[in-house]
Amino acid sequence: MSLDNFVQVKKNQSVRTGINIGCYAAVMAKYQAKFPKAQFEVVMRKPWTVGLKDVHPSVLSPSEVLLEMYQYRRTNFKKFGQLFEKEIFTNRHAIFKLKTLKELSKVREVFLVCCERNPAECHRSILYKFLSNLEFYLKKWRIFS
Repeated sequence: MSLDNFVQVKKNQSVRTGINIGCYAAVMAKYQAKFPKAQFEVVMRKPWTVGLKDVHPSVLSPSEVLLEMYQYRRTNFKKFGQLFEKEIFTNRHAIFKLKTLKELSKVREVFLVCCERNPAECHRSILYKFLSNLEFYLKKWRIFS
């Protein structure tokens, strides 16, 4: 069965697909109960600080330096997004992870989880933009594979 056929079968079975950025770490357990078939991808630098003990730092989180620049208002969100884009698309592990999540989102709903409550002020919204337009960003950064 081809991927396209598989996706169509899942859609016919009412399986939710796509990328969702509305979940944050404090309410992740509620979302997991409500969406048991979804994939929850924790995209945090220090997940253990919010009780996620067995989760490793994500390659899809901003660097410590970049995060501190934004948290301590040394840069605005637009500039943060530009710098974060450079960090992501110059990291082959991050690119692989983005490609994997993009493919996974075709067959199930993927929740990007961080500790920031408001996704509009979080790197999850930037990751969502990357995932929604992944082919564009791969071309922009001359990544062919």
